[in-house]
Amino acid sequence: MTEPSSAQPEASPSCCNVTANGSAHHEDEEKLPERKTEVKFADLEQPSCSNTPKKSSILRGFFSRSGRWKVFGDRKTDPGVMHTTGLILEERPSNLPQKSEEESARHRLLYEQMLEQAKKKDVKLEKERRKAHEDKKKAEEALAIISRTWNEEILPNWNSSFDTRKCRDLWWKGLPSKVRGKVWQLAIGNALNVSEELYNICCERAELRLNGIQETGETKEARYNREASVAQIQLDVSRTFPALGIFQEGGPYQHLLTKLLGAYACYRPDVGYVQSMSFIAAIFLLQMEPFPAFVAFSNLMNQPLQLAFFRLNKSQMTEYFVAFDLYFHQELPELHAHFDAMNLRPDIYIIDWVYTAFAKSLSLDVTCRVWDVFFRDGEEFLFKTALGILKMHEDLLLDMEFDVAVGFLRKLPADITGNELFRNIEVFMKTGGGAENGKGKKRFQQLHLEVHERLTSINGNKIDKSTIQEISEGLDGMKMSKSLSVFLADLLEGQ
Repeated sequence: MTEPSSAQPEASPSCCNVTANGSAHHEDEEKLPERKTEVKFADLEQPSCSNTPKKSSILRGFFSRSGRWKVFGDRKTDPGVMHTTGLILEERPSNLPQKSEEESARHRLLYEQMLEQAKKKDVKLEKERRKAHEDKKKAEEALAIISRTWNEEILPNWNSSFDTRKCRDLWWKGLPSKVRGKVWQLAIGNALNVSEELYNICCERAELRLNGIQETGETKEARYNREASVAQIQLDVSRTFPALGIFQEGGPYQHLLTKLLGAYACYRPDVGYVQSMSFIAAIFLLQMEPFPAFVAFSNLMNQPLQLAFFRLNKSQMTEYFVAFDLYFHQELPELHAHFDAMNLRPDIYIIDWVYTAFAKSLSLDVTCRVWDVFFRDGEEFLFKTALGILKMHEDLLLDMEFDVAVGFLRKLPADITGNELFRNIEVFMKTGGGAENGKGKKRFQQLHLEVHERLTSINGNKIDKSTIQEISEGLDGMKMSKSLSVFLADLLEGQ
């Protein structure tokens, strides 16, 4: 067939046909062998047969913007493309052997099975979507009821309601976010009588320090400590909850957090700023305004546990470590024996948990739920939370060697949920007959008091070899782990 010359007239619309593969031809051209089937693609553009045809309309139908064939494109971005399973019932092209009846029947059966599986999957997904929607709706309704109970019944009558059974049950389930800040303020209290005037004075002094302005009569040593403290605060603020992005440079809470920590360092120069404080202060700022957050933070830092750790009082820290070791041995003896055999001491993993009250170890929502009960029950609950984490992963930890166990406990799984954790903590919450959860068992506070009484021979923070010997004798018979006895010597000799 000879090529048409450029002088040939354009084809009229009536003489232009489009084949299944998208190509156009004239009626008087040689006809190709007709195929038995056609594959239609919903996203192909039909070429125009007008006197001014659209440029490359056919090619645009076959190619995506990335230059790939649309037939083999992404199903998510090309919803009109037919999936290959849709061709299972089609006959083969004429130049290939045709299917036998047996093969066709098998293909029909296979296709029907695929359709049935797809339908079942769609039904299952739809049920899951409906259930998730219903659960969310129920949770929202329940949360609204709980919020009303707190706002209308408990908070207006706090002094008479906070220790009732109903209030404690609601507290255990987690505080609604709308009332959490208010409940935390009431639960922590303001035993230090921090006033807003004092807060403003501390903030002004903090601004001077943060801006590098030397205070009147400041000694060289004090200036060095101030500069070191300011540098540490600024560094730690930038590393606080980096995933949120609100405490980093340019974030809306960066200055608020820096200001609060600086103000506290001015308010309590005997404590100053210590690493990990930024995480605790940050959570308070997320739940309340700056002044109430400063009051809550200052009063929390004045609690015995926080003072012992943030002031690095090693004798008092020793009491907590020994008490926890005894508590651990009492409640989870098998895991305790495994840790003792590996020389995995409490200070290796629990010290970070205590310093940040689990803020760095658990997700933010789980941490807030832990803090809910922590502010209700006091420091004892932090050690119950530690046991809950150990119990939750007991089977895994029993199979771990030292290095793996340490890495696991220092970086807990990110998928720990509040409900799962609290189910494991609840085991240690039951009381009866003066014992915590069984005859002969003691509460953490009881163990801590016994340890404290046995260490009364320590005179302040001055510890020498003779004092260490007295401590060892005082703790003799308390079933303290071998690894902890070595730890105590290391800890106290460095005092």
